[in-house]
Amino acid sequence: LTIPGTEIDYPVMQAVPESSDFYLTHNYDGQEDINGSIFLDSRNDYEQQDDNLIIYGHNMKNGSMFADLHKYEDKAFFDANPYVYIYMPEKTLKYHVFSATPFDDRYLLGSYNFSAQTEFEEYLDELRSSINGNVNMDVNVSQQTGIMTLSTCIADSANERFLVNATLEQ
Repeated sequence: LTIPGTEIDYPVMQAVPESSDFYLTHNYDGQEDINGSIFLDSRNDYEQQDDNLIIYGHNMKNGSMFADLHKYEDKAFFDANPYVYIYMPEKTLKYHVFSATPFDDRYLLGSYNFSAQTEFEEYLDELRSSINGNVNMDVNVSQQTGIMTLSTCIADSANERFLVNATLEQ
């Protein structure tokens, strides 16, 4: 996963249900590491391109991992850096950022059934109505293009997460 304009350029690990929090404290080699890893939620299936792929990473004080997601709080940065890239062995996927906003800390995949049109739209409506974030209403988001949610902590706010949401460019 690479985001131009940031230091974010990391492999994405796949969490597994029996140890879904493993990559919070382990690097991509499986060794203990306070930085953890960037990882896909254990309930997601990247090959099937779930309707919302949730990718987590720590907001490290040293600027590593997903700390640079907070650059999207700045409207000028948000507008100038609209793309996120996933490099796969056989192809490169390009995602268009459509929102960057604080959000409560609920478990998204347990709170929404993203395969249900109404709940997918409900989530989009919540993102689009954010008064504390940046939203690009011109980006077309649908269940066909799906959502990739990048999630990190907000310093001094244990009950919130900072979410950068992007949709697959067709």
